[in-house]
Amino acid sequence: MCPQEPRPKLRSEPVRRAVIALLIKTLRQYDGGLPDNCTDEKLAEELEDAIDCHYGMDGYALASHLESEYLWAPDATLVEELDMCATYFTREHHKAVREWVVRNKVKAPFQKDTRATWILHGQPCKGVVLEVHEDTAEFIVKIDTDGPVPSKLEGSLKGLYALPYEEVTADGGTEAAAVSTSNADS
Repeated sequence: MCPQEPRPKLRSEPVRRAVIALLIKTLRQYDGGLPDNCTDEKLAEELEDAIDCHYGMDGYALASHLESEYLWAPDATLVEELDMCATYFTREHHKAVREWVVRNKVKAPFQKDTRATWILHGQPCKGVVLEVHEDTAEFIVKIDTDGPVPSKLEGSLKGLYALPYEEVTADGGTEAAAVSTSNADS
């Protein structure tokens, strides 16, 4: 079943708003480094600008931007609080995806041990679905190691990847029982 709406992106507007609200709540509990008499709206605007300018969401980079552009006075504690930005993005994105799955009644198009194909870093890959995460509509896939592995992928995390359902295609519905991790006889 195809979803009615697209999968939420990591930096989509609803996710960004939720992250900025969490950061403001956290920063309001913190005692120093914030500009005097700064409203939540002003904090949101300044945090959004810093996040836009520093895609990696590193606490030090965010604090440096806020210091140079908005005269914040960050210390090590404020940098640590801002360093939570990446964690907040991940958590809020997963929450948004789980809600999207329920709202759109997304179901796995195939199951564990299915032979599959996908594109990773612009390279076609073949392998097997090791796990199905229905709550986030993702497969954990493993690249075949018996054939050539695209050079960009050599040595990467033992060839395991979490990929959205919509990026993985079953190879003619064939099962991969012989490739399954449960085949320990060999």
